[in-house]
Amino acid sequence: MINSAYNYYLTNYVGKETSRYDTHKKSELRDVYNRMVKINKNSSLYKISESEEVKKYAIDLKEVARSITNIASELSENENLDSGFSKKKAISSDDDVISAKYIGNNDNEVNSGLKIKIQSIATNQVNTGHYLKQDAVGLKSGAYAFDFSIGEYTYEFQFNVKPNEVNRDIQDKLARLINRSNIGVEAEVVENSEGKSALSIQSEATGEINYKGTIFTISSNENSKSGNAVAHLGLDNIEKMPQNAKFTINGMERSSSSNTFTIAKQYMVNLKAASGDKEVYVGLKPDFDAILDNVNELIEKYNDMVDLAKDRVGRGYEAETLYRDIKGISSYYKDSLDSAGFKVGEDSKILVDEALFTQSANEGTLKDSLDKLGAFKKALLNKASNISLNPMAYVDKKLISYRNPVYNFNNVYMTSIYSGMMFNGYI
Repeated sequence: MINSAYNYYLTNYVGKETSRYDTHKKSELRDVYNRMVKINKNSSLYKISESEEVKKYAIDLKEVARSITNIASELSENENLDSGFSKKKAISSDDDVISAKYIGNNDNEVNSGLKIKIQSIATNQVNTGHYLKQDAVGLKSGAYAFDFSIGEYTYEFQFNVKPNEVNRDIQDKLARLINRSNIGVEAEVVENSEGKSALSIQSEATGEINYKGTIFTISSNENSKSGNAVAHLGLDNIEKMPQNAKFTINGMERSSSSNTFTIAKQYMVNLKAASGDKEVYVGLKPDFDAILDNVNELIEKYNDMVDLAKDRVGRGYEAETLYRDIKGISSYYKDSLDSAGFKVGEDSKILVDEALFTQSANEGTLKDSLDKLGAFKKALLNKASNISLNPMAYVDKKLISYRNPVYNFNNVYMTSIYSGMMFNGYI
């Protein structure tokens, strides 16, 4: 049962985007443990179905609760709800030339924006060997070796050539050998219009890294007993030298060996193309746009939980518990949410009325709207926290025995093996 649950979790959720709220202090983990123990003290013993459907539902429920907890926690970080919803986001006036991300602290003072003009972006080094007849025999059989220097390290590559092995076979062999080494370059065999082939090697890094201006060098090795493979294949032929990115920020000339770098500890920018004489503006999104983005993100996570809960309707009393709980929360706050521009439908899903939301911003009542959403958010955060502790409370199960009223064992995994498993995965 656990193996299949792990497989489903690893396939669908591991590797997805994580939040800084997925990491915890020891005190926070201890609090989670103590809450699980408290639940188990009052828990009866149940038998839960081992069906694949139940396993997947428990994990899906756990993950959507985690998503809600993360976004709600982020929005609750500041005591001022308006500030909590208005996290800063960087914008670029031309995303095809520069993309930007704000990495500063929301509480820090930020500059008024940057004007960036890109003369050239950083490029990598490309070595392209001699174009040789593919079916011709160029190297005699025997042992060959060459040195590959990149950064502070020098690697020795050795390979053998079989009798009558043609140029294309050797080029393909070296391309595989270099790619498997994972030393920061990529190799491939290319062809020209005449049908001849050559080995092309390009660096993953960009810019002028050392005083020579190159990122890597290839030279023959003394262990190459059968001849100079570097000279025959032209592995040391540099087709394109690496270059630094050259640009100006607010009129001041700058350069960088990489196209991705930080500016003033506030912006992470990625240069994509030269801008010519045009200046690209990098700054922060207007506050309202950022607020609306964060509001939509919270509502989207809530609606995901509603969809998951609705899918269990008609499958038993306990399976419908989650939908009843969610419907109870949305019904309780319906009037205040509707008046703030968050329309609660009959199915309990919420639609953001952006026109009404914009109107409240123009009329100066945006904080009132966010306060109403904030009360709903707190109730939703509490529900998501409870789901994370025991998602199996929302699946049908058979009662085996009631708890012992005199003495109980504090088995933290009794309530839900899924809770223990998933929390271990977060540590």
